[in-house]
Amino acid sequence: AKVMMTQPKQEFEKQLYAKENDGPRPVKELPELFGALAGLGAMNQVNAILDNLPIKKDGNDLMVSFAVPKEFNQFAGVYPVALGLLLPAVQKVREAAGRSQGQNNLKQLGLAMHGYHDVNGKMATNIYDKDGKALLSWRVHLLPYIEQDNLYRQFKLDEPWDSDNNKKLIAKIPAVYKLPGVQPKEMGATYYRSFASAKGAKVNAIMIDGAGRRTFSFITDGLSNTIFCVEAAEPCVWTKPDDLAFDPEGKLPTFAGHFMKDRFQVLLCDGSINSLSTKLKDATLKAYITVNGGEVINDR
Repeated sequence: AKVMMTQPKQEFEKQLYAKENDGPRPVKELPELFGALAGLGAMNQVNAILDNLPIKKDGNDLMVSFAVPKEFNQFAGVYPVALGLLLPAVQKVREAAGRSQGQNNLKQLGLAMHGYHDVNGKMATNIYDKDGKALLSWRVHLLPYIEQDNLYRQFKLDEPWDSDNNKKLIAKIPAVYKLPGVQPKEMGATYYRSFASAKGAKVNAIMIDGAGRRTFSFITDGLSNTIFCVEAAEPCVWTKPDDLAFDPEGKLPTFAGHFMKDRFQVLLCDGSINSLSTKLKDATLKAYITVNGGEVINDR
């Protein structure tokens, strides 16, 4: 709990002290400043409680009890007003925390993707049967590289994602595949998706494709100029081979600014994380999606 409060506390302190040498703050900033002050005070009190928690063990159970400080009861009287003033600051903290955790998730996926390539000589792609039908997502292939080897061994790789055996594993979605603070309606859904050829599309130059697993040498556009996966606007079941359909002659997939207005985060093939504008030109987004289109990217 104390670790989880570290970043929000830093955001509140930044709100209060970042401009302390610039003279008096304008009146319009006072509500957020008061909210940050109240939030910081509450966090300090919570930290003091956590430092002295009387944790007791009873068999396999851990129990804790403590008295609520009288200051908390006094605060309850002005809570509605303070909460209203605090909301803008809380929203900023929430967005910053979500963005940071989302970046961390993508970073772990990038490390896993590179680890898979180092071991197998190729990048992870969907799992196919002998007839070329996709059975399971590339996300399943990465499980051993995100410390989920036990879960990986529970899958039947020659069966589809919704077989009796594999369907039971959907609920065991690893935390790294969950977009922080965003709860999809479908159980076991993820917003981290890659790209596949749209039906009938005349393209075979994108990241996930049944034609064969990609090696880094195949990505002639450059690893830092090619997207491996994105924060998509719509989620899919994490084990399902359901990537974003891409047709260079058709409509582009949609992306959402889950944590930043008009920007979405992407994992590039070199393992780095970037945020791109949802208002990028179609030609620029297409250049990021293809792996050997020969385009030059000058916009982000």
